Amino acid sequence: MKTLIGFVFAGGVATIFNYSIFLLLLALGWNPSLASALGYVSGIGISYFINKKIVFSDSQKASFSKYTIAYAFALVLQVLVLNGLLFASIEVRLANAIAIFIVVIVNYFVIKKFVFGSP
Repeated sequence: MKTLIGFVFAGGVATIFNYSIFLLLLALGWNPSLASALGYVSGIGISYFINKKIVFSDSQKASFSKYTIAYAFALVLQVLVLNGLLFASIEVRLANAIAIFIVVIVNYFVIKKFVFGSP
């Protein structure tokens, strides 16, 4: 339970940064998918640092390359979910927030198992 709470904290910090970048780029006229992708990528470094140093006790197993692969998968998932929600005529800001929420849940299990090797 402690790792889940820590992961949610790390994800929350990264998500705030992610969503802020998304809103800024959207306000500058960027395409929603590109703005979402860049916002997402911007949070990877912050999230990795917090998860490696604070959340998972066996951080020696964590490699940045595995972390990046996991987040690349999550990025593709986020953009696909976002585009699906936009296709369903959901407002872009709400659609991106929903996409982020779904990806955070999926990504917790991927990071926990694939990157940190936790049971």
